[in-house]
Amino acid sequence: MIAPRRRATATPSLPSAGLVSVASSRRADSGTAITQVTKKIRLANIEETADSMNDRERLLQERREKAAQDREAKRQKQQEAADERKRQREENRLQKQAGATANTAKRAKRQSKTTPGPDEHGDGNQMPKATSPGTVSSDDESDVPLEYRTYTGDTPDRQALYTNTNALQDADRKLMYCFFKGLDVPPNTGDEVKFALNEATIDDPRYPGKKCTEIMMFKANLLSGKWDKIRRIKR
Repeated sequence: MIAPRRRATATPSLPSAGLVSVASSRRADSGTAITQVTKKIRLANIEETADSMNDRERLLQERREKAAQDREAKRQKQQEAADERKRQREENRLQKQAGATANTAKRAKRQSKTTPGPDEHGDGNQMPKATSPGTVSSDDESDVPLEYRTYTGDTPDRQALYTNTNALQDADRKLMYCFFKGLDVPPNTGDEVKFALNEATIDDPRYPGKKCTEIMMFKANLLSGKWDKIRRIKR
């Protein structure tokens, strides 16, 4: 006799749909929180980047402004130097022009004095020009103070010119004195002058054991007022 089969007792099933819904909700909340944190981090990074860019832009702007100020200051300095050179050239030109006018007047006066004719002496001869005390009359009749004979410069660089002057001629000494004192130079003097100050025999710097002549010369531009001391070697 066959025993009857037992029927399986039905086990109450869990609501699977509810578990899936809860898990999905939790994942969604977690994803939302992560997204919000990520956005906040990105916003913070963007703000930091913007601040850094602003600081860099301000620094670059300050550098550009400083460079512009430096260029303007340099330009003004160059302009002032150019104006000063222009003023100096104009002053030298006016001095030269005044000197030429004075020399022309002197020549005209000398010519009028040397014109033959009767004068107060009745013999047609002109009295020699009187030289005031303390001056010496050169060949061109321009009066130069006797101080030129003992003048040795009034500044250190000029005094260095007169240290050794065994080759300096009297006429050149007068010219140097007039040049440094701002007096009229003799007529027919060129715009540039150059003459020897001193000559000395020295050991040849190029050829050991031999001698050569060292010549120190004075060079000046009467228009610009610039001068220099030049060294020449004669072999």
